[in-house]
Amino acid sequence: MLRFFVVIFALILAIHGAGTLEDRIQRGRERHKQAVGALIDHIFTSIEQRKEKEAAERDKLKELANQLQPYFDRTKANSKREQELSDLDNALAEAQNELAQESGKSEDEQQQEIAKIRDELNKIRYGLKERLKNILGGKKNITAETETKAEFLNNITGTSSWQAATWLLLVLCILLSLALVGMVVHQVSKKSSYERLKSSNLT
Repeated sequence: MLRFFVVIFALILAIHGAGTLEDRIQRGRERHKQAVGALIDHIFTSIEQRKEKEAAERDKLKELANQLQPYFDRTKANSKREQELSDLDNALAEAQNELAQESGKSEDEQQQEIAKIRDELNKIRYGLKERLKNILGGKKNITAETETKAEFLNNITGTSSWQAATWLLLVLCILLSLALVGMVVHQVSKKSSYERLKSSNLT
């Protein structure tokens, strides 16, 4: 009888131990699943946090670029203005050199050049007057061909040949006088502009 109770007790312990082992295995599986799930959640959370951090850094870079854009624009504008000022300085230096070369001659030399031009104009004027006197005084013999040409000119202009020649010589004298006055004015204006530029540089 005692042996029977011992056997029954052993069977009960065996059955109870088997059930405990299965429970342990089940609990181990659940813990494993929980651990795997937690690891997966941690990985996804890390990825999301990294994405959010990268997006925040990109936003900061964009904001910094927007803040620095006015500075870049001002720098570019200043560089452009400096280039324009440099070009103006170079142009002014070239103009000063040209004026210095033009004004390097003394006033006596300029007066000599003007007198030389005046003499040339006087020679031309006197020559035209002599030709006009010869035409009016009858010193030039007009051939038949010349008379034909004179008649043709009279028919075109409606005036005689000596009147047309007189007007032509008068116009030439006026043009030459205007050219002389223009050259004198040009020389004087060059000298005055150079003096103004020189005085402005000194101040």
